[in-house]
Amino acid sequence: MRRERPASGLRTLRRLAWDRDNGRRHLVLLGCAASLLAPVVPLLQPLIVRDIVSGAEQQRALLAPVVLLAAVTLAEAVLTGAQVYLLKRLAEGVVVDTRLALVRRLLRLPIVEYDRRRLGDLISRLSTDTSLLRSVISNGVFDIVSAVLLGIGSITVLALIDPLLLAITLSSVLLAAVALWTLMASLRGISRTAQEHVGRMTAEFERALQGVRTIRVFDATEREYERVARRAGDAYRAGLRLSRREAVVQPAVTTAIQIAVFMVLLVGGYRVSSGSMPLGDLVAFLLYLFSIVLPLNQATRALTTVQVGLAAADRAGEVLEIPTEQERAGAGRERGGPGPAGGGGEPAVTPHMVEFRDVGFRYDGGPPVLSGATFTVARGSCTAVVGPSGGGKSTVLALIARFYEHGSGTIRVDGRDVRELSHEAVRSRLSMVEQGAPVFAGSLRENLRLGAPGASDEELRSVLGDVELGELLDHPDGLDRDLGDAGIVLSGGQRQRLAWARALLHDHELLLLDEPTSSLDSETESRLQRLLRSRRAAGHTTVMVAHRLAPLVDCDRIIVLAGGTVTAEGTHASLLRDSPLYRVLAAHQGLVDVEDLATPGLTG
Repeated sequence: MRRERPASGLRTLRRLAWDRDNGRRHLVLLGCAASLLAPVVPLLQPLIVRDIVSGAEQQRALLAPVVLLAAVTLAEAVLTGAQVYLLKRLAEGVVVDTRLALVRRLLRLPIVEYDRRRLGDLISRLSTDTSLLRSVISNGVFDIVSAVLLGIGSITVLALIDPLLLAITLSSVLLAAVALWTLMASLRGISRTAQEHVGRMTAEFERALQGVRTIRVFDATEREYERVARRAGDAYRAGLRLSRREAVVQPAVTTAIQIAVFMVLLVGGYRVSSGSMPLGDLVAFLLYLFSIVLPLNQATRALTTVQVGLAAADRAGEVLEIPTEQERAGAGRERGGPGPAGGGGEPAVTPHMVEFRDVGFRYDGGPPVLSGATFTVARGSCTAVVGPSGGGKSTVLALIARFYEHGSGTIRVDGRDVRELSHEAVRSRLSMVEQGAPVFAGSLRENLRLGAPGASDEELRSVLGDVELGELLDHPDGLDRDLGDAGIVLSGGQRQRLAWARALLHDHELLLLDEPTSSLDSETESRLQRLLRSRRAAGHTTVMVAHRLAPLVDCDRIIVLAGGTVTAEGTHASLLRDSPLYRVLAAHQGLVDVEDLATPGLTG
């Protein structure tokens, strides 16, 4: 796998700069043209200087060559400026394209990928790594092209001026090239390692910030600092390795060039003094030699930059090649629409909104979470899923929403096998209140409109009243009130009710609730139960997961899940009579007397 990585970085750059239909190809072509022309102009300057030196020795008029030299110098400045602007504009375009491609991909990855990866490392690829790509284009690839062209042109002219001095020069340059090739061989790998350590450090720091209040309470600030510091130390040491390698590269090339210059001065000076070589030729040769020195140093720095940047492109390309959940599930799925067609082409209304048939599932190679789970959820009903912790309750909701793909059996939503539908088609039928009730940084209005972007302010105020959150509108900013990072200004109960409001605004036919009242008082819980009854009366379907049984007593059907298997299902009353596990759960929550646990004929 390691051997494939170099191609990955180049492939990523090519795709972003050229292959994609982003209107940027003309910049690539103009940048190439400027890079090809820019080295040509400096090749003329030493020849003009030689004419000026020879003309001065022979006391000829110098106005014409001096004007020509000035014109050539001005042309070089214009071409160089154009090259710099075009390449930097191209580089900025590639960076923003890479960032947008990463964001697009990262927001669409299968949920299991977020389970496997540290979010801080993914963020590092989006921020730190993409910044390194800028230098690959603006100061990397095209600099190497310009340096090579200028070097080839200079060497060609040097061969015409004096082959002996050229042979002396090339021997030293060859030694520098061998040293450079040896040192560059491992530079990209070292750079990738350094970037990975930065990603791990970012992940540790993100972890600490997310739990900063818990860390403070448990007096763990210093320990968490040490965790981040260890990662920072790893990044520092990897950066030092990279710096040591880069520190050797430049002096090695410079030393070889200095040796070449000294040898040319020594041999050329002797030949001029002996009369076997004109002074103008030696001056021109030295100017061309210096025109090689500059691009060679430039190419050395550019090669280092390219190796570092390609390591960053490798890491970006690694993410861009992860299949999205849509790609992993397969293309060509239906993107929406009703259930199976009935007679005359009209959609048939199935009696069951959700069906599980012998469903098995495990998380990423772990033990089975569901084993042969079978049940149905009637359309327009309220169905609850209860059972001991770890029994697979929340997993049921995750599979309905297609956050994960079930391993065996069949899941149907609205009469269709979910594997025959796109993820979007499944989710277009449902709303959800998650267990953690996430609130996003931003305003109250932005949070409410997450699933209903067209909702009016009046609708937002109405739904806030429905979930007992009208007090939030008492703030001077009203709906524009900033809720802080992760809704920090709200209490746990307010965050949960805000999640309810968001789901109610979304207003789809299937509502999934995962521990939706765990942070609510009994009065607010009763108000929300009334909202669910009104939704049920309007034909909406609700599937609810909860540990507390009191809010579920009113449900049409309760499914008891234990060990990944459905052990019983029925109403609250029938389960008290027929399910020992449900009776135990009810007794522990005070819904039935403990003495009644031993009464087989309990009727509730």
